[in-house]
Amino acid sequence: VWAAKPTVSPERLLLLDSALENRKGAARPRTGPVRPGERLRQYIDHGKDRVVVFIIDRTCLPVVQQAVQGLLSVFQKTLRGRDRVGLFSMGEGWVFPITQKEGNEALLSAEIEQAAKVSGKVSLYRSMVECLNELRTFAAPGISP
Repeated sequence: VWAAKPTVSPERLLLLDSALENRKGAARPRTGPVRPGERLRQYIDHGKDRVVVFIIDRTCLPVVQQAVQGLLSVFQKTLRGRDRVGLFSMGEGWVFPITQKEGNEALLSAEIEQAAKVSGKVSLYRSMVECLNELRTFAAPGISP
């Protein structure tokens, strides 16, 4: 959203987040494994060092538990040592900032596991903007995240 519309005002983002937070009768979260799409698979397999940020919604316990297990699996099985990873809690901030995996595996795995608790609030767009702004600091010249 931010990359497509960089002129969105903070007030508009707040309005969108408020609408999502106050939704009644929202669909129940999907359960079970999520299969990555082809574009994600190409990104995962492209061989270059990556900078990955996960945004976790910790407002609902069943979602949190599944999300943490999924994040832990991706962290352990998919990310390579030179990749950098950060974990952002929606509506709160960084659980841990963008950090190189290599040499920090045990610490980051523990941080991911400890994130399995209800916390935060629904503020998707503000959280996305904060993460995208941080990702911009890692972008190569001429490449936008």
